[in-house]
Amino acid sequence: MKKMKLISGLMAMAMTALSMSAVVNAADSVSVSIGNAEVKAGENFTVDVSLASVPSSGINSVDFAIGYDSSVLDITGVSLGTVGDTGAASKEGDLGDTVFTTYKGSDQYVVIWSTGLEDSSNWIKQSGVFLTISGTVKSDAQPGTSALKIEPVAREAYPQAGSANSAIVFENAGTPATVNATDGSVTIKGSDVGATLWGDADCSGLVDISDVILVSRIAAEDTTVSLTAAGKSNANCQADSNIDGKDAVAILKLVARLLDQSDMPLK
Repeated sequence: MKKMKLISGLMAMAMTALSMSAVVNAADSVSVSIGNAEVKAGENFTVDVSLASVPSSGINSVDFAIGYDSSVLDITGVSLGTVGDTGAASKEGDLGDTVFTTYKGSDQYVVIWSTGLEDSSNWIKQSGVFLTISGTVKSDAQPGTSALKIEPVAREAYPQAGSANSAIVFENAGTPATVNATDGSVTIKGSDVGATLWGDADCSGLVDISDVILVSRIAAEDTTVSLTAAGKSNANCQADSNIDGKDAVAILKLVARLLDQSDMPLK
């Protein structure tokens, strides 16, 4: 029964998306925006998805995806914010767990919010945080900015349509709203100029024997260990293209105080 309701809801939204081209003027519009985060490689991040200018009549069906580059980011979950927590799930009874569903696709995290309740008091009517995205930046990610996009779910417009879905759906009882989307991003920070702590391969804030061991294992091609982008920068005491035994020796000399941070990088 639960699966049938979810499938029926998806079919209804797909048919709505197909018919959107025939709608000259949508009844309302809604603004959807993803925020921004700034973290280092290997760190966790959270970003909010917010709604604004929500129609006073409310929204009872939502269907879209958060697009991202899975080679840089790993989205680990999407949780419902206060705007989406309308009480619809409890009113739906044993079908409550179908009101808000998510799943991970290929470079997408799909979001579906849909209620069959006719009472619009349990529809989405407020502006504010609709969702919170949680994720992790890959440990080998390079400094830069990786986009988080609001986009249509990658699937057919409807089963056996032979055409791709092109709709970001926010609708009121079958009437689609115009969606004004603003994408967000995660900026991966690099080491600040002058802030490199030479030898700190594990980014602990200290240069000690554990850094020597870690870099020695990297130099020995131990595939069970890895360095973050910041760790690679700190460990590259020769300022060349390799992390090798020479770097491990240099870090050992830093630990033994035979070298100082001012002596680095070695040329």
